[in-house]
Amino acid sequence: MKLYAGCYTGDTPEGGILIFDFSPRTGDLHLLSQFGFAPNPSYLALRGKMLYAVSETAGGALTSFALEDGGAALRPVASVPSGGDDPCHILVWPDGRRVSVANYSSGSLAVFDVLEGGAAARRAAFCQHSGVGHDAQNRQAGPHVHSTGMDASGQLLAADLGLDRIFRYRLDADGVLQSGASALIAPPGSGPRHFCFSRDGKTLYAVAEMGNQLLEYAYDPEGECALRNVLPLLDAGFAGENLAADIHLAPDGRFLYASNRGDDSIAAFRLGEDGRATLLERTSAHGRGPRNFCLSPDGRFALIANQYSGNIAVCARDTESGHIGEMVCDVPAPRAVCLALEDGGL
Repeated sequence: MKLYAGCYTGDTPEGGILIFDFSPRTGDLHLLSQFGFAPNPSYLALRGKMLYAVSETAGGALTSFALEDGGAALRPVASVPSGGDDPCHILVWPDGRRVSVANYSSGSLAVFDVLEGGAAARRAAFCQHSGVGHDAQNRQAGPHVHSTGMDASGQLLAADLGLDRIFRYRLDADGVLQSGASALIAPPGSGPRHFCFSRDGKTLYAVAEMGNQLLEYAYDPEGECALRNVLPLLDAGFAGENLAADIHLAPDGRFLYASNRGDDSIAAFRLGEDGRATLLERTSAHGRGPRNFCLSPDGRFALIANQYSGNIAVCARDTESGHIGEMVCDVPAPRAVCLALEDGGL
């Protein structure tokens, strides 16, 4: 099984896209190859025999790669402007026919058609957010689209950290992103970053980067979505600076995980039958700055990309209790910020 790690490149030969062989039996990682085709590949997405990467730069780009040599090599197929500055997230739509990109600094989202052969090479739609958020003097002086996702009804959702909203859109037959149902409202100054759904689609969970909170919404695809719970991601005694980052649902849908940069932990939550979350524990990320992580398809391992310490930590996970245990593998990955695991890795 292959693991692809996106690492900031900066002005050094390090970084780029690292390809590892991952053992789903032992959790071991072995570096196979490194590719520097795209600068600052801060987010990766897999679909079939294709890998998509954004370049987090001013005037960003979306690059499509064909997987070769059993996935151990990349061949650039197409690169197109992302439609804004500093793209930081990619969503391959469930039907595989389109890809959406979140442009953080310019506060926009773009949708691209996937052409025959797999390249995302034609912009199908674009939406520019506008406005000022709660923290108007700092990070919320304007819109900052941080991620996109899709609900079961086909609406495209876009989390805007700058505006404390998760907007909803529908792509019409003319290629225009029309406003869908009403936006989900986040607490002022909380900064929604990434989100995911419960397995039944009735609950949406969002990680608030600035508020360091888990936001839990009762989800209605056509109506208002009530914010029914706000849970802290940090221990009450933590006094340092922290920026919450990533969020993922366990494969069996019974547990939820979010990463903390600063506290350098993974917060685990148990989900009730009604989708309500309760804190289970916080465990070490075994590095500094866990910006992104993923779970193996069987849920037995958590793989954590620690940006500031430059390593990928693989930890055992108990699928019954949800507990993330000891680190079983630790490999260097300079400025690693995104992980994409083949064969259904979340």
